[in-house]
Amino acid sequence: MRSAVAIISFLILMVSCQSVDRMKKPKDLIPQDKMVDVLVEVSLLQAARNYNKVMLEEKGIDPERYIWEKYDIDSLQFATSSQYYAENYRQYERIYDLAKEQLEVYRVHYDSLEQLARQERDSLRAIGEEEPLEFKKVEA
Repeated sequence: MRSAVAIISFLILMVSCQSVDRMKKPKDLIPQDKMVDVLVEVSLLQAARNYNKVMLEEKGIDPERYIWEKYDIDSLQFATSSQYYAENYRQYERIYDLAKEQLEVYRVHYDSLEQLARQERDSLRAIGEEEPLEFKKVEA
């Protein structure tokens, strides 16, 4: 009886320890630093699309095509690179962490620009100007 339990346990162990086939590294794998840039750009464009989709459409901006052309990649290359990095969790986590850091740098920079613009508006209001001189409308 004991040997039967051992044999069954051994068989269960052998069946449960199957090897997982990993995706081979694609020939056109997007390098990690470029992947970070692409993910940052995708995040910014998604935010812009969520903020004002009509403006993007009026300007004729197709966010996906913009990304593919800017980084000289295509959707299949992006998909296979994403899948490859996703199977290599530590690499993908590092890529996403770098992208988050870059987005944070942009956010801090944007916030400082917004603060400067607010200070300029407040200063102009204090001296009686409605808007900055370069934006004043000239009546014809």
